[in-house]
Amino acid sequence: MIAEALFVLFSITATPSPDCDHPTPADQVCAFGTQKSDAEAACVHAARDQELCAQQTTGFAHYAMLMRAGSLWGVAGAWIGHRKPSGHTYFENARRIYVQLASDRDAPEEIAERARATLRGLYGTEHPTSTTRLVIDRKHT
Repeated sequence: MIAEALFVLFSITATPSPDCDHPTPADQVCAFGTQKSDAEAACVHAARDQELCAQQTTGFAHYAMLMRAGSLWGVAGAWIGHRKPSGHTYFENARRIYVQLASDRDAPEEIAERARATLRGLYGTEHPTSTTRLVIDRKHT
């Protein structure tokens, strides 16, 4: 469920602003098929870069890069395990970005709706807080 919700978002791409100092090389994005620690490091690096680039970019690309950053944080969390401390932190970063996008009145509707759909899929609500448990964790209790 987590992987499926993030897969749709993972496919969103954006070209960084020419002013972006830290573009993420396409071949490093999460480095699937490599060692777990390498993949985690690549995902985290890519997520941080996308957030930084989003802050320096305006218009649609700003929102697309934020969505990309959120999906990369979530992929990193899912990759190492969302119940582990660092995985939980990565999912919290993803949740923060998705909530921001879902509630931003200026965000393009397609991106806002994808963010809301992801939040519903992961948390069962469009307004999760930092204490809201993932749906998958609620089903196991």
